[in-house]
Amino acid sequence: MNTLASRLKSAISTLKVSKGDFALEGGVRAATLTGYLKGETLPNQETLARWVKKYCISADWLLTGDGEMLADHQNPPLQHPLAQRVNQVALLMSESGVDELELLRAVRAMVDGEIDKLAQRRGGNGASTPPGGACRAEEESSPASATRMAAGDDSE
Repeated sequence: MNTLASRLKSAISTLKVSKGDFALEGGVRAATLTGYLKGETLPNQETLARWVKKYCISADWLLTGDGEMLADHQNPPLQHPLAQRVNQVALLMSESGVDELELLRAVRAMVDGEIDKLAQRRGGNGASTPPGGACRAEEESSPASATRMAAGDDSE
């Protein structure tokens, strides 16, 4: 697909969207879209950005024809450093063949450790020391706790 017009036609066809809806989402009139599809005029940056955002079209593909038509916006990169560390641990453990339960326990321990560090900096209770000083395992296995959980009450 060597022209913007041909890529726009392909996108409309692949997305199974009407030309009227495509024009509307781009913020242009149907006649203006027709001009783009015939290669008579070019859309402005705002119109292209609207289509990219609305339909998850790869901007690189739309502008140059390189790569895949549809961008992978469903899996944005992890931005938070803690999320990146958890993801790294989970990937390494998965690759080494650890079962899912052990992986989840390791991630929980990692998150609990982060909670403890933050709580200590703030002078409060950590993940392993809930309010009142009881151990997490004791609290979760107590009859009163089990009754509250079964009733949907997580208050103390």
